Amino acid sequence: MADTGGIPLFLTILWRLIVVTTGFCVAIVAAGLVLAWAIGHDLANSVFLGPQPILLSHLIRSVALAAAFAGISFIPWVIGTIIAELLQFRSIYYHLGLGALCGAAATIFHPIGDNRSFQVAVATGLVAGGVYWLIAGRRAGNWWPRHVPTLRQAMPPPPPPPVP
Repeated sequence: MADTGGIPLFLTILWRLIVVTTGFCVAIVAAGLVLAWAIGHDLANSVFLGPQPILLSHLIRSVALAAAFAGISFIPWVIGTIIAELLQFRSIYYHLGLGALCGAAATIFHPIGDNRSFQVAVATGLVAGGVYWLIAGRRAGNWWPRHVPTLRQAMPPPPPPPVP
């Protein structure tokens, strides 16, 4: 079993669920900020022909889009998080890929139309995956007993040095 420092496994799993849920919520907020920047940048370049600050209307619209993003990408994220927790995938690349897949899934189930929107959705997923990794992904599966041997344990011992 994993060393939990004398804490019962039930409480460790409960704490892990709280951390995972918090990580998802903060990742969605980060995704909303990326969407606000993308919407504001797109509107500023197309309407005002110059960079403009992010307006409150862009933030409100991005919160609605982030909520839609969270709702659509929730099931792929849950499946990917369960896999990461059970197999102890702690790599940032896994969580970035999972975020990109969730962003792509959001555009598949809710087609936006143009190619730039797909790129923004994937970039939003990448940011969300990175934020999730910072909060919860770095310690994925630390409550679970480790079944896979480390590289040092799996390799045979080195040969003895040659005798002169």
